[in-house]
Amino acid sequence: MPGLSLTLIPRGCAPSWAEGSPVGPAYAALRAAATGEALSRTARQVVRAAVGEHDAGHPPLGNGWLEGPLAALPERERPATRLALLAALAPYRITERRWRPGR
Repeated sequence: MPGLSLTLIPRGCAPSWAEGSPVGPAYAALRAAATGEALSRTARQVVRAAVGEHDAGHPPLGNGWLEGPLAALPERERPATRLALLAALAPYRITERRWRPGR
């Protein structure tokens, strides 16, 4: 099952290789999302479906590819789900500037 190995990341922690970068908190958020700690049931289903359908290549440039999966969710759930999708499928696209609180 896609995402099952995320439970190996300790709760609230980033992988050691990602500490000190914006990717670290993203992986912690993805772990929380995958284990049901952070996202609604529908949002978790969206993330799992997108990961399950992913072809292991790089997602298209830009964020347009996120809009399809996110369309099924209420607006308030989209930021956390967007972060979980990016962490799962394109973690190198997560930047501090984009995810700074208040943005």
